[in-house]
Amino acid sequence: MSKDEIAKRFCKFELCTHRNGEGMCCLYNQDNCIFHRLEKENHLLGERCTQLLKDKGELIDQIADIKANCDLAIEGRDVKIMELRSENIKLKEKIKELEKYEKQKEWIRDKFRETMQSECEQKDKQIAELKAQIEKMRCCSNCRYKYKSCSWTSESIKDGKITSHYWNKEKQAYCDVGEGAEYQLWEMKEK
Repeated sequence: MSKDEIAKRFCKFELCTHRNGEGMCCLYNQDNCIFHRLEKENHLLGERCTQLLKDKGELIDQIADIKANCDLAIEGRDVKIMELRSENIKLKEKIKELEKYEKQKEWIRDKFRETMQSECEQKDKQIAELKAQIEKMRCCSNCRYKYKSCSWTSESIKDGKITSHYWNKEKQAYCDVGEGAEYQLWEMKEK
């Protein structure tokens, strides 16, 4: 038996209590040897430590991944918050713009009402003037005065005297002041 084979077969611990005559115990008696048991437990503890270190590394990697995901989520949330704030600012600007347009619309509506009222008043005035002109033309078409020189007014009698021609309701004719006469009757022309 070679030295290597002997080294493989016998215990190398110097303090082993199961030594043979050569100072080594047989490997078949290792279960009874405290040193072999301690070595076995040490080996098992080493394997367990190795496994725990491996698990620790995996847990550190998982924690790093979770932290990275949390950072991404926080960053995404922050980006979303910034987007929402930006959108909120845009919406507030649009609301202000709409309020401005609403005020302009109201101002335009008021201005339109004022303009329409003013135009209606002007039109009413023009209509009244046109009615007066029509009445005057009606008078002048039946009297001896030409339209431009006609001095007919609604008040044809002043101080008890006839001062210009006027419509005589009783006679259904326009009457006029003539020279030396109180008035002359002008019959309406047939149309």
